[in-house]
Amino acid sequence: MLDPVTISTGQTYNRASIKKWFEAGNMTCPKTGERLISTEFFPNTALKNLIQQFCYDNGISILTTKSHSVTATTVSPGSSAAAHGIQFASWSLARRLVFGTDEQKNKAAYEIRLLAKSNVFNTACLVENGTVPPLLDLVLTSTMQENAISALLKLSKHSNGREVIMESRGLKTIVNVLNRGYSLEARRVAA
Repeated sequence: MLDPVTISTGQTYNRASIKKWFEAGNMTCPKTGERLISTEFFPNTALKNLIQQFCYDNGISILTTKSHSVTATTVSPGSSAAAHGIQFASWSLARRLVFGTDEQKNKAAYEIRLLAKSNVFNTACLVENGTVPPLLDLVLTSTMQENAISALLKLSKHSNGREVIMESRGLKTIVNVLNRGYSLEARRVAA
């Protein structure tokens, strides 16, 4: 199961399989047999993240389909050159978070958000290259809070990211943003 979705009965299925089931005219839940009011389904991102983490931890390369084209996921970098590129980019972003101007720091936090969102390998590299502690420092700055807290959210989806956040006493900082964030969006992300 690469693209888990949940239907109205609360059951989760692979997107392609349940879509095929509905296209065949079935209006019941395959597992419970319950008649469905709607054939809508919603992404199960928590399960998808667990699947990706499992694949990453076990060195399994998976493929996923998006809009009729097949793209390599998110679990492996694809090649050693790509892996080195991501490692260098992660190191560079970590340096910019510490030594850059405020504008460079904010841009680095934004780039970390995007890089971590795109795949599990990137997230692992970003965590390993020490981006979490400087992001925690930036969370307290009004002009950088949204990008920093969003980047931390993306990094927290990796088990090592959660660990580093906790070891860096980041929970207190995140709760502070939740209670007194500079924007509603920053408080929402902290939650």
